[in-house]
Amino acid sequence: MKKQEKTNRIQGNGWKRALGAAVSLYMCTGFWISFLEAGSAEASASVSMAVEFKERLILRVRTGAEVHEAAGMNQAGVTTQFRMEDNPVQIEVFSRIGNTQAIQLQVTQFGEPHPIQADEDDEIAWNASGEGFFDGILRKSQPQIMGTWIGPGKHEGTVFFRYLNPDQQKPDKTYTIRYSVIAL
Repeated sequence: MKKQEKTNRIQGNGWKRALGAAVSLYMCTGFWISFLEAGSAEASASVSMAVEFKERLILRVRTGAEVHEAAGMNQAGVTTQFRMEDNPVQIEVFSRIGNTQAIQLQVTQFGEPHPIQADEDDEIAWNASGEGFFDGILRKSQPQIMGTWIGPGKHEGTVFFRYLNPDQQKPDKTYTIRYSVIAL
């Protein structure tokens, strides 16, 4: 038998091993409970389990043809190189947190746009759609709130960046934008 065929056969049997282990555990649990019940009319059994709940955040940002994704326990962030022709930006936030815990999506512009032109000060705003998403204005090196949610779930939105001044149309400029989702 070839090595690859043997590897495939072993990997293919993984589900059988897992099923066998689950059935064995179920049968052993049933055996001990029936043993305890048969031993005494007053016998009782209790089973306790400890489940550790960990926060989990996933951030996915689609700009143009690129998809950026990050995950973390209390925060996750991605940095993108954005051009106006990449509009619209699709954002997905997945959260596994407590029912009353809040999360926040922040956006920050870093550095200068490329190419740099000294006499210009680009002001970029965004319009957002999707539950919990907000409209806003990018500020260099100052995080701005783009969305806020309470509790676990999947949150999806669409963001369209634009120049505040329509005369600023410069499609060849690239901006460094950081998206961060944070558990509060």
